[in-house]
Amino acid sequence: MLTRPVAPAVLRLIGHVVSTQSTAAPGTANPGELIIPAQLIELTARRVELEPGFIAEEVQDYLQVGELVLSEQLGDTSAMAAAMTDLRAHLAGGQVQAHDTRAYALASEVLCLAIDATAATTGPARTATEAALALRQSNQATIVGDFSIAGR
Repeated sequence: MLTRPVAPAVLRLIGHVVSTQSTAAPGTANPGELIIPAQLIELTARRVELEPGFIAEEVQDYLQVGELVLSEQLGDTSAMAAAMTDLRAHLAGGQVQAHDTRAYALASEVLCLAIDATAATTGPARTATEAALALRQSNQATIVGDFSIAGR
């Protein structure tokens, strides 16, 4: 059985084997055909390793952003209250589990509503929303890494 710490290492080993095949002796593989699969394997390894922590961190961040938007009475407060209720109900079962895509989807809805609510304002909710977006962008950049299509 592969556990989370072992899975990234195995994926990286497979990616290394695939990428070295792209530079193998002529006739064994077309180098252009193997570079992208090697990059996708590396991206998957990073997701397996990092995404559970990122999900838990972002869900908590977006929850706080939603609370700020509600406390400042910004935007569509009934939609935000409903989104927050859905998220809190999901989280009531315990801490966010690894790869809890439902929590992430519910929290993302809160973030989207916060973006709409704070777009034309200033203050703590706007600052928190911008920080949440920066966190999401940073986490996504970390997972994607240096993903480039060969020859482009």
